[in-house]
Amino acid sequence: MAAGHDIYALKDGTIPAQRQMLVDTVIAIGLPRGTDGGLAARSAMASRHGIAAGGGVIDADYTGEVQVISQNHGNTIYQFKAGDRIAQLIVEKIQTHCYGGSNILRTSAYTRPRSFEIWRIRVGRPKILR
Repeated sequence: MAAGHDIYALKDGTIPAQRQMLVDTVIAIGLPRGTDGGLAARSAMASRHGIAAGGGVIDADYTGEVQVISQNHGNTIYQFKAGDRIAQLIVEKIQTHCYGGSNILRTSAYTRPRSFEIWRIRVGRPKILR
């Protein structure tokens, strides 16, 4: 079973060398509570053409269109067609813990004293939902 869901381009496009563009997909997803999604590059596009994909974290409560930020790190124009696979969606299980500390946690010149910090920890991957 594949770890990522393929994301497809809605229409033809061109990414100039050393530039990036926002690629429309016209898909919206509903992730299960306790998970989030991340967009990752397709390995063939990355190794052959220098194309990276990103877009940040997709929270479970996000219901808008998923768009892919495609970055061309190569020295030539990259063209794609409608229906081409442009990225992968990786769904991950998240675990959020609140850790309380003593009155003040350790500080340095770069941080302010805090009475607690929230840590977001990723653990494993759930089964792919279809």
